[in-house]
Amino acid sequence: MEVLAAVLAVAALASPFVRLVAVAVAESGAPDWHVGSVSSLRPSTVCTAVRPAGSSTYSSALKVVHRHGPCSPLLSRGAAPSPVEILHRDRDRANSIHRKITAKNAAQQASNKGMHYLPAHWATASLGTNNYVVTVGLGTPARYFTVEFDTGSDLSWVQCSPCTRSRCYKQKDPLFNPSTSPTYSTVPCGARECREIDDSQGRRCSSGSNSSSSRCPFEAVYADGSQIDGVLARDTLTLTTSPSDTIPGFVFGCGHNNSGFFGTEDGLIGLGRKSLSLSSQAASARSSSYGPSFSYCLPSLSSGEG
Repeated sequence: MEVLAAVLAVAALASPFVRLVAVAVAESGAPDWHVGSVSSLRPSTVCTAVRPAGSSTYSSALKVVHRHGPCSPLLSRGAAPSPVEILHRDRDRANSIHRKITAKNAAQQASNKGMHYLPAHWATASLGTNNYVVTVGLGTPARYFTVEFDTGSDLSWVQCSPCTRSRCYKQKDPLFNPSTSPTYSTVPCGARECREIDDSQGRRCSSGSNSSSSRCPFEAVYADGSQIDGVLARDTLTLTTSPSDTIPGFVFGCGHNNSGFFGTEDGLIGLGRKSLSLSSQAASARSSSYGPSFSYCLPSLSSGEG
């Protein structure tokens, strides 16, 4: 069976985003070149104002934008990424998906043999490979942060002060300061949310700390070695600019010791299926103004709305 290996490269032309060259090498070693135009992949240059969906007593709407799109708040933080950088990001995302599939297959094979497969640590894709961001408010009064929109993660988190420069990655926005928010509180070790985070991460409260006075630690380790360490906390999450679109007591990670390749995003919002995700907390008892429904629409890179 013929095995093909594909390599993607940007053609060195006057306009570097005009063509994409795919090189397929067969077993014989003879290269087979395929050149295709990728001009349609260029981001739109005009941000089209979109009238937000009307909020009601039972619904709210967050604006989701592509990180490279014309409406992205990240564009104001530095130069737009080059075509090569965009391709590298796509490659990293494809690699992270491949790792997930490989791990799932390994777990299934182990199960079929009557064995147990245990991952070394709680890991997800490399942060910064996700394509979409949202802006949310945290605390009272709300401070707004641009965070990655991650459908594969459950726990949301932001960087928090105190955090020295050597312990936090560089972000453009100020860090979240818990001391300025009267609605902020830490989650104790004895809380249900702490037990859930223990189960998923293998991160345990120290012996004898299972009480209402001990703070629950959390750790997020990503596939590229990036890491977030801090405490589990609660505060008011504001979904839009309307003060009524809030989730009181939203559980999130407050990172105080963070390292890795995170870009300029302020954190991450998790939209997974477990109880600590945004979608699950929005439908929980303490946020009963929202029903058990959640949906999202992802704009394309070429869309003027994203």
